[in-house]
Amino acid sequence: MTTPGPTPIPSLDHVTSARLETLGLLCAHVRLDDQAVACNVLHAGNDHLALRPLIDSQAFADDIRKRYGDLIAGQTHAFDPVPGLRAVVIEAVPSGVTLALWRWDQPDAPTQTPAPAAPRTAKQTQELTHALAWIGEDSGYRKRTDDALLGLSGELSETYEELSLLYKLSSGMTVDQPASKFLREAMAELRQTTGLGWLTLLLSPDESRLSQLRGAMFDDGQPPVNRAQLAHAAKLALQLVEGNSGPLILTADKLKEAGIEPIADPMLAVPVARSEDTLGVIIGAEKPSGGEVSSVDAKLCHALAATLSIFLDNTMLYDGMQQMFLGTLHALTSAIDAKDSYTHGHSERVALLSRMLAEAMGFNEEAAERVHLSGLVHDVGKIGVPEAVLCKNGPLTDEEFALIRKHPEIGAQILRDIPEMQDLVPGVLHHHERWDGRGYPHNLAAQDIPLMGRIIGLADAFDAMSSNRTYRKALHPTEVRVEIAKCAGKQFDPQVVDAFNGLDLTPVLELVSKHQRELAEEEEKSKTNAA
Repeated sequence: MTTPGPTPIPSLDHVTSARLETLGLLCAHVRLDDQAVACNVLHAGNDHLALRPLIDSQAFADDIRKRYGDLIAGQTHAFDPVPGLRAVVIEAVPSGVTLALWRWDQPDAPTQTPAPAAPRTAKQTQELTHALAWIGEDSGYRKRTDDALLGLSGELSETYEELSLLYKLSSGMTVDQPASKFLREAMAELRQTTGLGWLTLLLSPDESRLSQLRGAMFDDGQPPVNRAQLAHAAKLALQLVEGNSGPLILTADKLKEAGIEPIADPMLAVPVARSEDTLGVIIGAEKPSGGEVSSVDAKLCHALAATLSIFLDNTMLYDGMQQMFLGTLHALTSAIDAKDSYTHGHSERVALLSRMLAEAMGFNEEAAERVHLSGLVHDVGKIGVPEAVLCKNGPLTDEEFALIRKHPEIGAQILRDIPEMQDLVPGVLHHHERWDGRGYPHNLAAQDIPLMGRIIGLADAFDAMSSNRTYRKALHPTEVRVEIAKCAGKQFDPQVVDAFNGLDLTPVLELVSKHQRELAEEEEKSKTNAA
């Protein structure tokens, strides 16, 4: 029978002894310590009783001692330490080698104590050797997979901060919040994440759609120069990144070439762009930890810049829609006020005073704005009242007054089906109710009248007394204050009257004067055209 020679096989890293045990093999860790061979059985196969005398033999120890240098160097993969015993290296490390061991049928093998399992033939041994080679190949694949997973894990680890940053910002990214607040928070979050010493966001002064944000600057940290110098550097950096889609890491030399005083070396410059429009630039530098601005910092800033560009784009769209909405309301109310020259600008003045009262009573900015809008459209129902009644000189008949009294309900019906204006309805419907319950259209009293209606009701009455009407001249502001004070607890909510008494009415009175001048100019123009 031909004795098979040692068969080289691939490295068997990562092959577990448990997998070898499924093949009925014994797995042992062998080390050489002061020329003494120690063999520690890790897993015993079904040949354990037969194999143990062989691996405990002096011949086995001598063979291992002789081969040990080649074994731990990975130069020997398969060998026969003693006749009848095949060994294949599973793992070779400086501290020892892990072997898979099994018996095989060799003519010169010494007779051993009968074993519970028959020795393997040369063919079986060859098959096992090949099986271990396949396991090695499989292990190599597993190792490559593990390496790929390790690399992926590294990439995920590097981008975790980016994902965390974007999540924090996106969760708070709503267009109905103050944009300046969001942008300040974004700069603070980005600086904390990157570890940079300072960061500044400059929004383009040339982008008209940014409205009040044009040219605004938001920063965090302690830059090495004053704010004026920082703004100058940011403006030049904005020109430098124009047309660039990615971040730039600028050395002092590059900054000088661009005409920028090198306030840091290097300095990071990242465009905030949407489509082909550059909306701003983020600049930053310096790490208190002593590290330099890196590509990871640039990547984080670039990711935030993309998020900011979306936010700014949405903000511009939202502002555009708001301006169109308000423009439509002003056009509508101006058309209604124009029906009667004596009510020119009435809705605008009522809206202004209503906002002032709401703010004096502790309304937040958003709620005060809604009161302002409700005051702006409070008379929209007059669109359903005949113009002859609205513009009549002299007292109204009962029938005509009944038509006038319908305008709050007509206005409420007009606005009720517009989702964006449903919360304005209480002010429109109830601004003619009275505290004593003698108002219209529903004769509500006291706290049953929505607060928005009580506020607009007082503002409406103030403007009516402060303006010239067909049936009387305007009262002096002092007389108006006295009259409103008299009506507290009767026509008006006492708390609203208290808020009114604490107001500086200059803005309202200036608006009254402005509208009177406009009206006089229009009348003069009409006379000139008629002549």
